[in-house]
Amino acid sequence: MPKAPRRPKYSTGQLLTAEVLEAEQSYFLGRRRSDNRRLHGWGVVCGLGVTPTGSGGVVIEPGLAIDGLGREIVVPERREMPDPRQPIDDRGDPCGEPVDSKVTTICLAYAERPEDEDDPARFVRETYMLEVRPGRAESPPPIPATEAVLAGSPADVATALCEAAAAEACNPPEPCVPIATIHAQGGELEVVLCPRPMVATTAVLLELILGLVRRVRALEHRS
Repeated sequence: MPKAPRRPKYSTGQLLTAEVLEAEQSYFLGRRRSDNRRLHGWGVVCGLGVTPTGSGGVVIEPGLAIDGLGREIVVPERREMPDPRQPIDDRGDPCGEPVDSKVTTICLAYAERPEDEDDPARFVRETYMLEVRPGRAESPPPIPATEAVLAGSPADVATALCEAAAAEACNPPEPCVPIATIHAQGGELEVVLCPRPMVATTAVLLELILGLVRRVRALEHRS
């Protein structure tokens, strides 16, 4: 459940301790992550293509995602997974047990590590891990508003959207972002990108709306 925001209150001559400064960082991080998730959604924002290497592994392209907690996950450079059943960290090192399954899903997960191993308390690097789970990623369930848009009146659509928002749970969804399903068949790999949760930009949404308008007009002219 969401918590009421808490932020520091300053006064002249106040001693700024590490606790106070960390509380201020936590406040702004929490607000930004809440906006990311509740206003934009979670999933792949851009990039993060996955392709076979030809030698039994896969390559993940650079990209950006937002996880179920609203945290931004950046993959700054191409990362090879020599074995798509073996979870790895952002340096390519194993970080868990291999998954024994012919069908696996690669998930992008948020992680943190010290910027400087010799001075771990100074800076934190926000990074990622590539987790592996058995089976195929599931498609998100449809909401009632989908049927209303296809067959209902404007009032039906408005009602369905209100009910969908009221019924949405405030608990965060899965924090790990699925980016590809891998099928191992006779020594060869098949990479399937969909379904993967997506965060659409304003430009993409505008193009979709304009495309729907053009399609509706074309159907009107035919009738």
